[in-house]
Amino acid sequence: MHAVTKLPEEKRIVHLSIFEKGNHLLILQKNPASETPVFSNGIPVTTAKNHGIGVQSVIYYVEKEHGQYQFYMEGEDFVVRIIL
Repeated sequence: MHAVTKLPEEKRIVHLSIFEKGNHLLILQKNPASETPVFSNGIPVTTAKNHGIGVQSVIYYVEKEHGQYQFYMEGEDFVVRIIL
């Protein structure tokens, strides 16, 4: 999400979709990235101080609830997909 603040104001668009399918909840968040993130084992990583805390929190909660998560790039967009 931090990467969006580096973009021109007209490109600062975050899409959030939440769907219920059967007994599952699908959360899909997509936003343009100012630069392609570095991934390690499918997880975006950063060396910037006090950054990446949100990603760690998402992973913790999703794993606690026995869900699934996926972080990836789709063109110029950074995408987070969560199934609970």
